[in-house]
Amino acid sequence: MRSCQFILMLALIAGLFVSCSKPPTQGPAVQTPSVGAPTPAAKAGWEAEWEKTLAGARREGRVVVYGPPGADTRQALTEQFSKTYPFIQVEYVGATGAAQVAKVKAERRAGLHIVDLIVSGTTTITAGLLDVALPVEPILLLPEVKEPKNWLDGKFHYADKAGKYNFVFSTRTLQALVHNTNAIDSRRIQELAYWDLTKPEFKGKIITRDPWTSGPGQSAAMFYFVNPKLGPDFIKALAKNDVLVTRDDRQVIEWTSLGRAAVGLAPSTPAITEFIIKGGFPNVKPRAYLKEGAMSTAGFGSLALPQDYPHENATKVYVNWLLSKEGQLAWAKATGTPSRRTDVPTDFLDQDVLFKPGIDYINTYSEEFQETREKMMPLIFEVFGRG
Repeated sequence: MRSCQFILMLALIAGLFVSCSKPPTQGPAVQTPSVGAPTPAAKAGWEAEWEKTLAGARREGRVVVYGPPGADTRQALTEQFSKTYPFIQVEYVGATGAAQVAKVKAERRAGLHIVDLIVSGTTTITAGLLDVALPVEPILLLPEVKEPKNWLDGKFHYADKAGKYNFVFSTRTLQALVHNTNAIDSRRIQELAYWDLTKPEFKGKIITRDPWTSGPGQSAAMFYFVNPKLGPDFIKALAKNDVLVTRDDRQVIEWTSLGRAAVGLAPSTPAITEFIIKGGFPNVKPRAYLKEGAMSTAGFGSLALPQDYPHENATKVYVNWLLSKEGQLAWAKATGTPSRRTDVPTDFLDQDVLFKPGIDYINTYSEEFQETREKMMPLIFEVFGRG
């Protein structure tokens, strides 16, 4: 018994010796971050804000977008978004720029704030809705969206003078016209000049999108007006050649296909995509430029945030998606127009919409350019009437 007690005492002394020979343990060891590794605080910056925004968007559950007409564009701006963010319902209203302005103005007169985001042409926004727009950049959260190197010229692009309100995400060559391939063969169209359209051979054989309202027709008219190779004299001569005027984008293409017109001026990009590129009118081809130059345009490729938009978080999510590579690829495929993001491919696009060396381009989408509208409209009313 005494020997057992002696052995137990030796064991206790040995244990005490071992415990005294080691430093005391006060919980798990703290790891020192390696040089250059993000600290938890730095990592939590945009990610924390994004998670907060997503949580808010889940509670809101919807976003209201007024955008371009056309089934393909609607699908891209609704279904494509919902694949990534299925917890946000997109309520989409597709309309022309003029209709968008009228709708927003009417809602505001009634004290209603319904729309969260307007995706439209720059004329629509800078000339019609700039007074109700908010700065866009504060709601851009995703690093891939905010990274300048991902955008053409290494910066964000705006149509408004202040460079805050009308964010332009897509620019291209504006198609000058569509033509009936039975009336004008491929060789003749390559040599065609705008002034040729004022000759007797085209009398009563031209249809154009109207120049009275914001849209491709008015942009084309302003291009004629400011182009030193064309100018007011060209507009007057064109009007004298019995040009048919319509506000129906489809009619420009349909009448050209039927042979009621040999040429359709100022066709809309969504209509070209829907009715020509994706089938339906095989004997109609677009042409981006004639001898006197070409137009660069944003088409419907710009956006604005209206004041007091109701779904703050869902709108942030939607805008960041639209300006992401995924969103811009969906846009480009649906509309046939290139993104200003440099990482979005263009190989699937009609190469006519891409800018080419050696062509004189006139920017038709900036606010400065839109100021020519006030100078031009008296001439339009004189030669085309008031619509």
